[in-house]
Formats: sequence, structure tokens, C-alpha cells
Amino acid sequence: MALIDSLISYWKLDEATGNALDAHGSDPLTENGTVPAQTGQINGARGAYATANTFNNTNVLSIDSATSHSVSLWINILSFGTRGVLNVGGDGDANVFESRFTLTPGNTFQVRTVESGVAVRLTVAAALSTGWRHIVFTYDGSTRDAILYIDGSSAATATGSSGGNAGTKFFIGHSADSGTELTTGYMDETGLWNKVLSPSEVTELWNSGSGLAYPFSAGGTNAQINIGDSWKEISAMQINIGDTWKPVAGAQINIGDAWKTIF
Repeated sequence: MALIDSLISYWKLDEATGNALDAHGSDPLTENGTVPAQTGQINGARGAYATANTFNNTNVLSIDSATSHSVSLWINILSFGTRGVLNVGGDGDANVFESRFTLTPGNTFQVRTVESGVAVRLTVAAALSTGWRHIVFTYDGSTRDAILYIDGSSAATATGSSGGNAGTKFFIGHSADSGTELTTGYMDETGLWNKVLSPSEVTELWNSGSGLAYPFSAGGTNAQINIGDSWKEISAMQINIGDTWKPVAGAQINIGDAWKTIF
């Protein structure tokens, strides 16, 4: 399967100001306050959430403990502490299932699946250092198995239990437990899938530390076309000349008065 398959939303976080646009779906993240921009892992990034500046959307992907989902993001941590990073599903709502991404005082990144007010269903956690780091969390709704990847490698695994009502929220920059537990750092290239990303797909996104931005063409040269809600890469074309099909050796597209090679 391709990385584009089962992708729900992808936020590049390249905007200098304002809302975070959804490059793939139709779910922009609303800016609360003013979220500063800086140079990211790939192009721009947004962050410095410690000043109560965050992003959120209340209706992205409906998840409960039986819903497979994955999140990929780059994060540049400036300092640790009890810090919220990202939430999928609920945001501290009673009896609502959520995947809650947090930092801890012990230089640890953790993800908990939580039925708020009732139970922590599972916790995966691993040591993390400051600077730009690639995080991927995968959750299998059929087995309740979760994997936390850091910089392309599996760092922790856990198996949880079922429970909780479905939630549809997605937000970046603070904890569901408290609006004051704000991330000190910047985030970049954040994607949400309703599938379990495979180890090979995680490796693609890590891309030897360079990252791989949507629409996930490693060389950045091939175009893609959507067929049956599945994105397919264009690597070759043919043209009919005199009732004979001839391969097209290359194609270009004009962007900003500059011709760019598609393949």
C-alpha cells in the first residue's frame, strides 16, 4: 500500500500565520491565539505553544478503541516537562476515547490511549532528546496493539483494552488534561491515517532523517492521480501517433512561470 492510502488529513504547517491548512483532506486546524512560525524539518514549522497558542479542529476522524489509526509528526522540543503535544479523538471529555501525545519531566515522549474519566487503556513511552525528532504512533483497532516509533525505529510497544465512546477532535499544542500544559517546541509535517502504518511506511516517512512530505514522492518528481480514492504515482505515459502508441520520455508542468519535470 502507498503512504497516500487511507490518509485522512495532512498538515504541512508551512503557513507563516493563520490556520493550518489541510493539504490532503478538508479539515484545516483553527489557530487559537497566534502560533509563531520558524524554519521546520521540511520548509516551515509552527509552535512555541507555551504562550497558549494552539491549533484544533472538532470534527476530523471519529475514533474509538476499535478504530485503527496512525499519526506521524516532526517535533523540535525546546524543553521537557509535563507537556501536552497532540490529541486525537477526545480532549478530556468524560467516557470518550482518545490517543493523547505528551512529554514528561523525565525527557520522555509518551502516547496513552485513554477513556477519559474511566481508564488509561495503554501507554507507550520512550526516551527522547531535544532537537528535531520524527514520531510515529500506530494503533491497531482489532488487536489493541500500539507501536511508538522514534526516528524510524520501533521504540516501544503495548497492548491495551477496549472501551470509550467515539471522539472526532484533533488538536496540537496542549494536553487534554489542562490547557496550561503547553508544548515548548515546534511541530512540522503532521499526518493522520485511519490505518496502521507499516514499518516500511514509517521508514519512508523518516527518509534517513530528511523526512518525506506530502504527497510522498521521495524524489519529488513524479505526479500522482486519484483513481478510486487511491493515489497512484505517474511514472510513464504514452501518446498515440498514427495508430501506434509511443512512450512519452518525460513531461513537464509550469509552476510560477518555471517548467518543472513531472517524470
